[in-house]
Amino acid sequence: MTNDLFTAPAMVTQNIARARGFLKRNEVLRALEALLVAVEMFQPKKIIGKARYETEIHLRECVDDLSRHPTVHNFLKAVSKGKATTIRYSLGEEEALSNMLRVILKVLKDQEEEISLIAGDTAEMRRDNYWEKGTACLAEGQAPKGRAILRRLGEEYGHEPGVLTRIGGVLLEHKYLFEAVEFLEEAVEKFPKDSLAYSCLVKAYTELREWDKAESLYVTALKRFGQHPNTLLNLGNLYRAWGKRDKAYDVAIRLLRALPDSEEAQDLYAWADGRKRK
Repeated sequence: MTNDLFTAPAMVTQNIARARGFLKRNEVLRALEALLVAVEMFQPKKIIGKARYETEIHLRECVDDLSRHPTVHNFLKAVSKGKATTIRYSLGEEEALSNMLRVILKVLKDQEEEISLIAGDTAEMRRDNYWEKGTACLAEGQAPKGRAILRRLGEEYGHEPGVLTRIGGVLLEHKYLFEAVEFLEEAVEKFPKDSLAYSCLVKAYTELREWDKAESLYVTALKRFGQHPNTLLNLGNLYRAWGKRDKAYDVAIRLLRALPDSEEAQDLYAWADGRKRK
């Protein structure tokens, strides 16, 4: 009886502490393994009073730490199709938590093995292999693995012009909008002269109906790259989709001054002016 009441909680707590230590050192797989041991050892019905309460608190805090770690957070976001989520734990749900941790551990181990194979290539080959394997996995429906490989590509080569934009573009193409935005925002920040990054990011914002962010990006692009008619037209069409007639009207006037014979500019002007063209 003494062992049930006191030894088990101590061993559970010890493994929880090991898991949190591994997380601080960014050793996610080892953290998952230690936490899994703790969860499977924890038997609340055999523990009473303060020991059970404190063990439950330690376990919940560790689960929260795990959910916030970027590797696990990105995995959860990926499997939930872009919506940020967390792992939840309540007393009595140890079996469900154990099953979830096992799934996450297996997927992340598989990803790590795939990436390790690529990392063994020469530096010259590694970037191309990351791209080829990552995009191939996306095309074949192996989304978590594909995104993990592309993320590693960004981490290692994101300092090179075009890499982040390329990753963001392919994620956008496959409708992983939240992750695409993450890479494209970084591309715009690091490479402010990359016009393609602006274009892709505006498209992602628009599909997410983040109108304010898309508008702000267009305004920045107009200042940085000049008052190009195509950019103005795209901004006008953004206002049209957003339902902002006053702003669309101002853009349409500017467009018609530059391109008085443009059918698209005339259509935009007619909509903004509240009339329907025949």
